[in-house]
Amino acid sequence: MREICVLGAGVAGLSFIKKVRSQGAQYKIRLIDNKRYSYNKREFISNLSVNDYFDLKRWAQDNDVEFIHDSVERVNPKRKKIYFKESDSIDFDSLIIATGLKSKKMSLKGEHREGFFYLSQMDPMKIKELLKVSCEISIYASSILGCKFARAINSLGKEVKVIADSWDFLGEDKDRMIAFFQNKGIDVYLESEICEAIGEAGVKAVKIAPLKVFSSQAVVIDSGFIPNADFFDESVNIKDVFFSNHEDLYFLGDVNCKNIEHEFFFNYNYDEAKYQGEVLGDFIVDENLDFFERKIIQEQGKKDIIDDMLGGKSLIEN
Repeated sequence: MREICVLGAGVAGLSFIKKVRSQGAQYKIRLIDNKRYSYNKREFISNLSVNDYFDLKRWAQDNDVEFIHDSVERVNPKRKKIYFKESDSIDFDSLIIATGLKSKKMSLKGEHREGFFYLSQMDPMKIKELLKVSCEISIYASSILGCKFARAINSLGKEVKVIADSWDFLGEDKDRMIAFFQNKGIDVYLESEICEAIGEAGVKAVKIAPLKVFSSQAVVIDSGFIPNADFFDESVNIKDVFFSNHEDLYFLGDVNCKNIEHEFFFNYNYDEAKYQGEVLGDFIVDENLDFFERKIIQEQGKKDIIDDMLGGKSLIEN
């Protein structure tokens, strides 16, 4: 029986597995992730919803999949071998890399403290618990995602401070976004950076430059993203969306987006990752590959996203 390993339990990896199983293919499938739970990151960032939060081990059992809960330390594509942090290494016939994105590291002093989160590494349940005992939250926002998360936290009645180097990605709507936040009681510090998360075991305050220090029980960093695929023993290149320079090694979802570092709006990512999973699932089962091309968000699309977030009207004009 052919064995398929899926590395990453996000929307792309789960969509792929569902598609393969829906066609009755009798493959042995292993799902690998360092998290025990799955959730819709888009919904959580926008409105703190955890309605789609579910246990991966149970989901795997329901779909006749072996679930390996561990961190991957390295992958050797030539030997077709995966090495884990705690478990024994395993071999694979085909490997689907669906590991998504990870936040760009900023190497900030104090980032080891409880209450410090990069946007890509948030545990929604930890955030929920922290918000029960926290009044002040600091958010570094370099994309629309950080802006949306600030709005969501503010809607809970929390005191939110937003720090950003630049909001040039907002274009002519930058002043409109600032006015919207100020109207909500959110302090905005542009042309600034976070220097340190201050505290002992947990975050108690934040230092920014130009020099300011203010009380904060949590820090969330939206620093932009890069593909989460730096675990290979040797260079691996993506060829035409799904395929790589190694036979039976495929890339799926956001991890195969070469220009992700220049993305600020992330409008199509969730739906495209889901669709990619279905397309690659079809190919693995019957080698029928549908044409896939990424959607490119146009200026009007960006404006629509901003309008939707700000309620559809300019606070400056009204």
